[in-house]
Amino acid sequence: MEDFVITRELSTIGADRVQGSKDGRILIQVKNGIVLLNTNENCHGKPKGLSDLFTLARLSVPSFKCENFFRNVAHEGMPKLGEAKVNSGANEPISFTSVSVSDSGVSENLQCLYLTVTDAYNGIIFNYETGSLNPICILNDEIAELESIETDSLLTENDMRKLRINYLVWLKGIDYKYLQNPVWPLATSSLFICFTEASETWVYKYDCFTNSISRVFSFDLHLDSVQNEHVLYYKASDWLVNKNTEQAELYYQFAVVTSKNRVIVRKCSVDLSENSWRVEEEAVGGTGLEFDDSVVNIGIQSIGGKNMLSVALPNAIKMVTLDEDPKVVDISLDNVVVMDNFIQFADSRHRSVLHSILTNRLGELRHIKLDMEKFEVVSSGKYNYQQIIESEELPLFEKLNDLNSLDSFVIDSLNTDPTGSLIYMLHSTSHLKSNFEFTNSKKDPISFAIVKADWNRRVDFEDVSNFNSILSSPTYWKGMSSIMKGLHVDVDVDVKMEVEEADADADAASKADAVLGNGGEPATKDRSSLLKELFLSPELDKERVANVIGGASLNKAFRRKIQRMIATEVLALMDADVLDTQSEEDMFIYFQFSKLVERKIPEKSICKMRVYGTSLIESFDVSQLDIDRCIEAGGVVRSLEGHPWKLCDVTLLPILSPVVKRCTHCGSVKVGGGHGRVLETVLEASPVCVFCGGRYV
Repeated sequence: MEDFVITRELSTIGADRVQGSKDGRILIQVKNGIVLLNTNENCHGKPKGLSDLFTLARLSVPSFKCENFFRNVAHEGMPKLGEAKVNSGANEPISFTSVSVSDSGVSENLQCLYLTVTDAYNGIIFNYETGSLNPICILNDEIAELESIETDSLLTENDMRKLRINYLVWLKGIDYKYLQNPVWPLATSSLFICFTEASETWVYKYDCFTNSISRVFSFDLHLDSVQNEHVLYYKASDWLVNKNTEQAELYYQFAVVTSKNRVIVRKCSVDLSENSWRVEEEAVGGTGLEFDDSVVNIGIQSIGGKNMLSVALPNAIKMVTLDEDPKVVDISLDNVVVMDNFIQFADSRHRSVLHSILTNRLGELRHIKLDMEKFEVVSSGKYNYQQIIESEELPLFEKLNDLNSLDSFVIDSLNTDPTGSLIYMLHSTSHLKSNFEFTNSKKDPISFAIVKADWNRRVDFEDVSNFNSILSSPTYWKGMSSIMKGLHVDVDVDVKMEVEEADADADAASKADAVLGNGGEPATKDRSSLLKELFLSPELDKERVANVIGGASLNKAFRRKIQRMIATEVLALMDADVLDTQSEEDMFIYFQFSKLVERKIPEKSICKMRVYGTSLIESFDVSQLDIDRCIEAGGVVRSLEGHPWKLCDVTLLPILSPVVKRCTHCGSVKVGGGHGRVLETVLEASPVCVFCGGRYV
């Protein structure tokens, strides 16, 4: 598969310049902007290359759109007392020093948002809409307002510390298995940390309706203000559950590298019952881990319910377990030139084995395998990737060998996608002048490649859904359908060895394929169509959030709109002979849906259905039922026998069974089961509440 060629337009890329988002996009930082690869949902047939899977957009913003507070002091350390802000020229472009991608469900159209920091220490929130990246919130302005700082006046050194932003990062979204009420937008995904040079570090919440921020809580990293110590970059672990407390404690650990070459590790905890957060004041290792050599890169991996910190130094890697009795492994890099690219991923077959890949622009590559259970190095390989690598252990090696057969090249950047299944690689042709010099013409193209992390990963490069939004992939619906099984935090169930989770994921994925379809039976198409119409419309999701935000009761007009959408889709499938009625329940649904879209039905449309678990038969004249009147009466319908029955909000069926599903957020009810092809299709197409996204119980 061909690589994606991008115009370089930068002198050097460096590490961590490629990031994947959970809504199917890939961002690549270049000078004065960002290149964004957006999944091409119109890709049909077998793609011949990455250019068939992605469309490319060059995203850049002139600085006149974003007030620049600190251009004069960006590279001169802290300003002197009384130094004022200066607006930059209207045509001067912005260079981004870092980008952080949120989980899905943060913006007003429930997609990802991007936090960026510029080379002038400004923080900006962007969104991607209608083919362009748009600034929607200037964080320096917001912070100045919260701190009551007059930015038109002379700024004191203390004010400058509060306003100079060095790093921004979204908090990790909480896995669905931990959420009791997964209602969009996910509150946990809308929080982010703003690392300034002030002693107090704040966690903010972004409001997708007002495009503003508010403060949630703060913590102190105990940075050395005298030495102007500040955060350079940040890495975080996966969510874990602490079973040693009275109540299950949900937490993750993060590490920051400071300008004084310290690595500070903290724990971030959340109480889901009260939606309260805190960051522990005590750092792992006391005031922080200090190293004689400069820290090149860091990583945190979560394997087997434990976290491990990896620190890449110029000539070694130090791996430390983050627990009460830490273990340390030192791995010498044998006097290589500084490795600026550092990625790690777990082996898909042996989950206790961790792969570490380090490269630089001089052709050096190190591959280290660590057994996390024994906490010892399994193997360590040293290669020159500009020559043929005599190893077939990783797909990356095969890719590098293929590139070698075409031309000389250098690896500019490596990163892993959000799932760890893929490696993103930036590479460019190199013309060797000497052992340490390469040409860097701005006209040189740079190529982007996607490589499987290891051979056991089941990634089909011909399947566009692998690179599409999780909101339209079987993986997402696999996760969402698990909500129906009950997602209250169960520390005895949720925290298992990842090898077991991997097996469960494989089973669930195959079940999801059966539900969503793989181009086989017509039955799979109807469910997929319903899922798409009910959940994947950004406009509908925006209304869904607006109508249920803050625990509001279900809006009648919005309920009717959703019901009419379901009716329209189901009747279209029935008209196309994709669905047919197989029971009295199906006929009842057909009559109700026909009335909802103002189709005529027979004057005497009587359906007789048995009360589950009994021999009683209840009769309903659907032509005489008024849905609006039923809803006003509490959603109750009366049979011809005079008995009252609750009406299902999704299928508009009377619930003749003691098994009923109720949304924990908006209170809508759904029939728990029944007979008939139409009924089963509608129920399977709504694994979560179609009105608000809440969990059915």
